[in-house]
Amino acid sequence: MDAGAKVTHVFPKSPAHLAGIREGWELVKFNDRAPAENISLMGPQEEKVFSTVFRDPEGRLYLWGLPSWPFGIKLSPPVNASLLRKIEKSLISHDVLVDYWRDGNLDAIGQMNQSLRKGIERALGVGLLGRLRGAQKNLDLSRYQNDFHLGFLALAELQAGNIEAAEQVLRAARKAKSDNEWLSSIEMGLFDYTEALINLANNDNEAANYAAQAAYELVPDIGAVRDLLHQLAPESEDVKRPEVQDQDPFVGKKLPLDYVLPGIDPVGNMGGKRETISLSSALKNTADNQVFALLIMGQYRANGYSLMDLFKMAMVHAAYPDLISGVHIVSAGNRVANEQDRETIEAICTEKGLPFKVLFDGEDFVSPELPMRGSPMRIMVDNKGTVLSTREMADESGIWEAVANLKVA
Repeated sequence: MDAGAKVTHVFPKSPAHLAGIREGWELVKFNDRAPAENISLMGPQEEKVFSTVFRDPEGRLYLWGLPSWPFGIKLSPPVNASLLRKIEKSLISHDVLVDYWRDGNLDAIGQMNQSLRKGIERALGVGLLGRLRGAQKNLDLSRYQNDFHLGFLALAELQAGNIEAAEQVLRAARKAKSDNEWLSSIEMGLFDYTEALINLANNDNEAANYAAQAAYELVPDIGAVRDLLHQLAPESEDVKRPEVQDQDPFVGKKLPLDYVLPGIDPVGNMGGKRETISLSSALKNTADNQVFALLIMGQYRANGYSLMDLFKMAMVHAAYPDLISGVHIVSAGNRVANEQDRETIEAICTEKGLPFKVLFDGEDFVSPELPMRGSPMRIMVDNKGTVLSTREMADESGIWEAVANLKVA
């Protein structure tokens, strides 16, 4: 058998962990095929699972015997020609790239720099002939719509030793997002992390420390960010490295607010009957062994990150319908990154039976009360309003951290 997708993490209390799957194993077969590269973060999308085979470091094979995805694992596919071609054609989900970053596999990201650049140039209309004529040299990368890929290109250029190119691309990425006050914490964290590494390469440890702290405040669950903070030693009393925590200090505390909001969709019909919904009423309908999810969107109604969170919760709910009692999507505006994706993902949630409500926070009351930034702000709570996790759901980290922190009498 060829090399499979490596299991880089198994979440405690998850089905995969309880079944005995461990870090260092490989997923070698999925439905009698080698695992596709884009299986990394999101699992097998909606494909029916009938055969999943793992291999441990000693070469022993294990068959996952349930008719569902082995939830609770994170996978990292090998960087091979097939993966690079998909990156070049912009066919790879950026969540796969996030996994390499999260796992600290910066060498792999460095190998992607040419493919990322070619994909971006192709999207901006520079083909092979244009490259031969040098058209890419004067290309305004900030016109590229996917600033997240620009951020990864900056990181990839840096890992490939191209410091000046990394600086140029990072400036373009920040320019592309300069008019948007509601950035994802992952995007902002990636930009700050890359800036910290650039500063470090330029021997500016003070600026590197400052940028690394900013990245950690946004994405404390990214291992590469924590590793960088541990690496940076303060050169003066004015440059302090914060204590690095593996869990958000907000976890374990009571949610600092309740809300009563109209259950209306700001991108739908604002007229008609307006149902009033409170957080406390939702928690009353949450059992002791269940979790409840909040996606606080700010001025967004939906973006790519919230939709990936919803999709993963719907998939988990389909396999384990008694785990997530419901989801509130709290929005203070009507921005939608992709309307077609929103309709598709929310239809999947309905099909899978995941209960979710869209609440309109027209006065933007909720988000300023929370000690977080970005969109979405993700919170999972128990039926008493105790915060169980603030991590993302798309990679399952928030789901299984919430389950691990759930105290059931």
